[in-house]
Amino acid sequence: DVAADDEGKRTIEAGQLGTWELDLRTYRVTSSARMEPMHGVAPGTSGGTLAEAIANIHPEDREQILQDISRSADASRRTYRVLLPDGRLRWIEGVGQTVRDESGQPTQILGVCFDVTEMKEAEIALRETLECLEEEQELLRHTIEFQEQERQLVTFEIHDGLVQFATGALMQLEAIRA
Repeated sequence: DVAADDEGKRTIEAGQLGTWELDLRTYRVTSSARMEPMHGVAPGTSGGTLAEAIANIHPEDREQILQDISRSADASRRTYRVLLPDGRLRWIEGVGQTVRDESGQPTQILGVCFDVTEMKEAEIALRETLECLEEEQELLRHTIEFQEQERQLVTFEIHDGLVQFATGALMQLEAIRA
């Protein structure tokens, strides 16, 4: 139905989603116009191979993506990093759905991707802030412990000094009386 197709395209566009399809027999990738720039590639320059599609994915994340593909699970979801040509990182959330033939063999994976960089950067900043607060809390705890020890020491010295003074005064009084 043409109306449903148009609505689907408008929804994908409104959600700023990139769509992709991987043929598991040929490992050819077909993707929407939004996918290449999302992965740091100039529009229309990708050759459509799996190797090109994952080339800019951070090396630490690339292996997980390949494992997801090789497992051909019915559905998968992964957040991964893309190394942009200018050296920045972009965070992408990818969701894939495996399509199987009549015999149950996986034939392709269909998916969508969306940029979650802002959310991920906010999450990282929050985590770093929490770590700083925990460090400051630990420092404050040590400071309070030190102050308490110092207070006890000062109290002891004052008490000890007063006791010595009072003892000395009593000894002098006793000496005067005698």
